[in-house]
Amino acid sequence: MNCLSHAFQYLSDPMFAAGTCLPDWIGMINRRVRVRRPQVQSFLRATDERDGRVAVAHGIARHLQDDDSFHNAVPFLETCNSISKLMREHCPDSTGHRSAFVGHIVTELLLDASIETDQPGTMERYYQAIELVPAPLLESTVNAIASRPIDDLARFMDKYLSSRFLFDYLTDDGLMHRMNGILQRVTLEPIPEACQWILREARGIVYARRLELLQAVG
Repeated sequence: MNCLSHAFQYLSDPMFAAGTCLPDWIGMINRRVRVRRPQVQSFLRATDERDGRVAVAHGIARHLQDDDSFHNAVPFLETCNSISKLMREHCPDSTGHRSAFVGHIVTELLLDASIETDQPGTMERYYQAIELVPAPLLESTVNAIASRPIDDLARFMDKYLSSRFLFDYLTDDGLMHRMNGILQRVTLEPIPEACQWILREARGIVYARRLELLQAVG
């Protein structure tokens, strides 16, 4: 879910930058659709370098490589655990599944926020770069690689670019709104208002370790 963290170093190459976001975008559209590294590599071997989809596919490959290192990095695991512990101790839910999920996702969202805090204007440049990439090209790339076809990426991109929801991560109210939207999509209980302070605490935890976390992304 940390699209900016994956893409911000590559904004001068919009096709590649968009590719680094595609696995997360696909997850927002249809969680049953997957892009796997062997399929990406197979596509790249079989496709002419002049094909515009190649840069996008290289971006997808970069995302998958970054996730492998990021999700197994000690700073990421420790940060997730710190936030999950706060949730578990102060905001328990009926299933017991929400705490770990919130710890993982909030770490990623707040890492994106930390980039904008340190480098104001990065989110705007990100959206400007992504707007340059034709949605049909992205959809064609996904459908050449993914486990099953996807046909609503263009509609998703329209909403994604118009909502500009990454900016919501910069405020506690905005983060709460977006996090509860994600929890609703995965059928987990929302975070109650009384527990919003945990997100504020999480912001400080992530910001303190932002450099380690970004280094782990790639």
